[in-house]
Amino acid sequence: MNTGTAYVSYRPVRLGWCVRENNWDDLRRAIRLTTTLWGGRFNPIIPVGRNGALAESLVRLFGVDALFPLADDNVLKDFVASFTWLPWPNFEQSLFIGDDAAFLDIYHPARHLFEQRLKDNSDPTFHLTQFEWNADDPLADLFLSYFGTYPSKDETPRDYDSLVREGLRSQTIKLSPIDEFFELHLRAYTPLRLTRYVLEWHSAPDHANRGIYVGHVNNFEDITNFWNLRAADIELVFYDKTHGKRLEQMKNAFLEEHNDIFPTEGRRFDHAVALWARPEELKDTLPAEIATTPNSKKLDYVMCAITLDTWNDKNVKPSRFNIETPLKSILGTIADDPPVLSFRLPDPPFFPEIEFHHQNAVVRLSNISHYAPDSEDTFETPCVAELNPFYGAKLYYSRRAVRVEPEGIGIITSLTTSNLHIHSLLKRDLIFEIFKLCGMTLELSQPGRIASRLIHQMGGIQGCRVFKIPGVRDLIESVGPQEAFTRTNAICRIGRNDPVTGLPNFGEYENLYVERRDRGPLKPEHAFVFLLKTGVFQVGLSLTCDQCELEFWTPLDELRTDTKCEYCGKHFPITPQLKDRDWRFRRSGLFGKDNHQEGSIPVVVTFQQLDTIHNNGMFITNANINPINAAIEPCETDFVYLHSPTKWWDRRVAIAIGECKTRGGISQDDVRKLGAVADDLDKRGFKTFVLFAKLAPFTPEDVEICRTAQNRRKDRVIMLSDRELEPYFVFERTEKVLELRSSSAIDLHDLAETTNDVYFNPRPKVHG
Repeated sequence: MNTGTAYVSYRPVRLGWCVRENNWDDLRRAIRLTTTLWGGRFNPIIPVGRNGALAESLVRLFGVDALFPLADDNVLKDFVASFTWLPWPNFEQSLFIGDDAAFLDIYHPARHLFEQRLKDNSDPTFHLTQFEWNADDPLADLFLSYFGTYPSKDETPRDYDSLVREGLRSQTIKLSPIDEFFELHLRAYTPLRLTRYVLEWHSAPDHANRGIYVGHVNNFEDITNFWNLRAADIELVFYDKTHGKRLEQMKNAFLEEHNDIFPTEGRRFDHAVALWARPEELKDTLPAEIATTPNSKKLDYVMCAITLDTWNDKNVKPSRFNIETPLKSILGTIADDPPVLSFRLPDPPFFPEIEFHHQNAVVRLSNISHYAPDSEDTFETPCVAELNPFYGAKLYYSRRAVRVEPEGIGIITSLTTSNLHIHSLLKRDLIFEIFKLCGMTLELSQPGRIASRLIHQMGGIQGCRVFKIPGVRDLIESVGPQEAFTRTNAICRIGRNDPVTGLPNFGEYENLYVERRDRGPLKPEHAFVFLLKTGVFQVGLSLTCDQCELEFWTPLDELRTDTKCEYCGKHFPITPQLKDRDWRFRRSGLFGKDNHQEGSIPVVVTFQQLDTIHNNGMFITNANINPINAAIEPCETDFVYLHSPTKWWDRRVAIAIGECKTRGGISQDDVRKLGAVADDLDKRGFKTFVLFAKLAPFTPEDVEICRTAQNRRKDRVIMLSDRELEPYFVFERTEKVLELRSSSAIDLHDLAETTNDVYFNPRPKVHG
């Protein structure tokens, strides 16, 4: 039984509150309910109405775990139902099950707070502050979004107001309609602040966009924008010029508090005061007046117009959080065939009493690992939210419970869960499911099965690096499947020996690692021995029958003192022919057929190079692509290669499709069809590349044909010739002859960018 590891942390469930557009009752109810939940401050409010694109963007941006409609409304219900990949974790779509909350509620942070600061009167000065205001106060909804308040006893089965009054020495402050909004109000320990107690950031919050929201307190869009920006953990204060007198002191206090961050010179926009507003409001905003402190100190500012693009995962990046506890690495056992990882969870940071068995939390598993190189199984889960039900069914046997995250998975489970069993995925099934999600089917072709078998025969994808050596490829191609050859002949071909001097031309491959060997450079004979060990060639003898006098070859395993002739069937003794005989070799197994291994060698060499660049990718070889509802034509790809994001600014899963050739040309028709597939995958949210590999130089015609698969940003096509595929470092030969922006690559994006420098806009180096 093997072992595996994973990092474990806990977090609250992140809900998306679906409210009717411009419906203040829904908005207020959402804030009251979210105030009862641990982590409620970071639950977005999603207005559903005319702008469906905005609502969908908010769901995706915040990576919510579930959606809850705030009214019995068909529009809200239809919107929630459209997200089939966010099923409600429980069978009943409710925030309460009996008298118990369905998710971690504020009992847990309140108890932590009590035990750490109030128990035994250790901090008698601390108390929770609950603000009250008149319903007709113009700032009422702004107060609600700042402080939060608890639902009435009739609205929830649990009396949260009494819970905090008794446990946290809650005090009440009444806000008058003429009171100014002091900085004290923002620093008070309020109900909303309690929801974020002992939460720490799984990824760092974005402090570059902190500043002032300029809007109107009676504008529904302004209040929801303000809420959602703060739910992304952007530090903001609200400023309404109409109520400038009441809000001025609070605004100035905020600017003074962050004075060391907001520069006054140098135009450092990454630390300037961000002025957020709707575009129409921004036109009437005078930044110099707003971004000025009481001592007339003018600060740098940057105008942030809130549009649909604000929520596109590039301008605003919501923080992800854990319940404060050290990230723990746990060791589990793996039962093989198929691998199942089982482990005991560490002690949770909440209170798993039996009376809370209805409450759910998220167990986050990241960096799940088990050492199984080139295994067909994986615990890796590319972050494609639409695959949640697939991951749930395959990994956890519950389509409702699993939520994929950038670094792993979250499992929504009861507070009383103490053990988990995670089942592995078949890489092939995962890739098939992704294409199915995009309206296409994948079907492995016969060449694909041969290539997969070839990789297995060579001991894994890195065992295929021996095919980087052109002499090895020459030997395989130059001898027919029935042709026997000597060891000397094989070594000369692998070494590409000079016909005049007889010396090998092997210097570029002396540092290539094929298998463990004694110190010293790699030699052609080392490569040949490795090919024998992996069954590419087999050894035998060429014998002459003493009856029919025809020569035939017999493998070593079938040799006997009394051997049967292949042609006449007569037996004859072979010992007279063994004197001073030379062993003869022939291609065997997959290489014993006259089909060039269905073009597998350029495919596996390409994969070997990609695996060296980014060793966490997964792939399938040679597949037929057919449309289900995608706007594509049936076509064939020599491979599908997939890897998770490596760039912080682009979280899309990367997919490469394309062609691999030995020497032949690139077909314009194939390029057009593959380009259409890439276009469709791009539309579905993937970062797609079209990769062309060739174990020979590309011709000018090839380059122009490949260029047609480029997208408008000119960062989609990857071209790798023998010059890029044969070295260990992909561009180590190329950089000697061409000017490159970067000679290194860690992912497909880097390869595509450098392809522009190599093939589409080459700049030869001038050697003095």
